[in-house]
Amino acid sequence: MHTEVLADSNRTSDDEISSVADALGAVVVKKDDDFRVSYQLRRSPRRLLLLAVGNCINQELAEYVQLVMELIASTFAEPGMVEVRRDVLIITPLTPEM
Repeated sequence: MHTEVLADSNRTSDDEISSVADALGAVVVKKDDDFRVSYQLRRSPRRLLLLAVGNCINQELAEYVQLVMELIASTFAEPGMVEVRRDVLIITPLTPEM
């Protein structure tokens, strides 16, 4: 689902995006860091894919994600954050103690 299908389209607030994603069990996919703090402090969105590969063309980004897609998909069987970087994949499970 893309924000374009939500009532406020691309103007939907981050909190609303998180709420909708959490209600649906969906993964929020972002290239910027704005959802990281929300995930760490409020445990929402419950599933976050952070693409921290810097500036690159969409083709490059797709190639990075494709390389680790199977691991990403299996990780999101449970809530957590997956950060894709050029040289490392960081998996942070969502725990009640966070």
